[in-house]
Amino acid sequence: MSNGYFSVRPTITETGARALVDHATELAKQKGLAVSIAVVDSAGNLLVFARMDGAPPVSCDVAVGKARTAVAIGAPSALFEDMINHGSPAMLSVPGFSR
Repeated sequence: MSNGYFSVRPTITETGARALVDHATELAKQKGLAVSIAVVDSAGNLLVFARMDGAPPVSCDVAVGKARTAVAIGAPSALFEDMINHGSPAMLSVPGFSR
């Protein structure tokens, strides 16, 4: 949305972010996974984070990086991974993007 001077992007609320974390946690439990889950706002700032029991410590940084990458490219972070895997290894050097 724009009024001619400012561009306005919707962003998730804390309540919405907590609901996403709760839902993702339930899905992970159903699949027998232990993961870290990060939800960021439209600027890539962390809103809610959870690390399930048994999730490896490195998953903390990975979850936040994936969430920020998704915001930066406006798509799931898997798109960034696909670009790298399909012949665009230079994407690994893009500042601020996580893998």
